[in-house]
Amino acid sequence: MNAEELISFCENIIHKSEVMVFGTIDAKGFPQTRTMFNLRNPSKFPSIDTLVNPKGDPFYFIVATNASSLKVEELRQNPHVSVHYCLPELFHSVTVSGIAEIIENMEFKKSLWVEGWEMYYPAGNEDPDYFVFRLTPKLAHGWYGFGKFRFEINSEETEFEKRYNFMKL
Repeated sequence: MNAEELISFCENIIHKSEVMVFGTIDAKGFPQTRTMFNLRNPSKFPSIDTLVNPKGDPFYFIVATNASSLKVEELRQNPHVSVHYCLPELFHSVTVSGIAEIIENMEFKKSLWVEGWEMYYPAGNEDPDYFVFRLTPKLAHGWYGFGKFRFEINSEETEFEKRYNFMKL
């Protein structure tokens, strides 16, 4: 699989995965993971992927959650986080690690809003518990069948060869 095919492969997993597993580091330095909505799955959230990712960046992640949650407390203390997507029946997965950046822009948060989220945020898209952040990716790794891959991501770079640094495994 060449580099372009691998990036496309990763994006396919991200779009097809039913859920996202989100990881933080707790105050004692232990990893903490939890399953969350996969906002990049267009069959579950048809308006979100293109709305929050207009340039089609396969490694652009927006996450919505409760400000009162333990994961938000953890990412405020240590913004190093990871997201994991998988298609277990195929032994395909991708994990992306990076830095969480809190999004305060209320217009953006309102544009992300999904009808039905009132059950999580009773005051709607202005609920103070409605929290949104972006993951700036730094590293990706995973499995395709029984092969593995790993590469660094330079989010600031637009040229493919400079953006992705593939590592020999």
